[in-house]
Amino acid sequence: MAIKETEHSPNTLTPRQKACLRMTAEGMTARAIAHTLGISVRMVRWHLRQAREHLGASSLAQAVHQADRLGWLD
Repeated sequence: MAIKETEHSPNTLTPRQKACLRMTAEGMTARAIAHTLGISVRMVRWHLRQAREHLGASSLAQAVHQADRLGWLD
């Protein structure tokens, strides 16, 4: 399924959502991200799900790709 093309600005995602996506792109697990950020694994998954929905992606991999393509993971 293709990524839904919509208008996005860097402000579409929260800093926490961007951080979770960035760490996911680096290969970190939800547990490792949670430990690094000092939050629960459940909250990491929630941030990633919210980011995926905001980006219109059908998978986490698509969300990471979309955020990277938009230059938000730098």
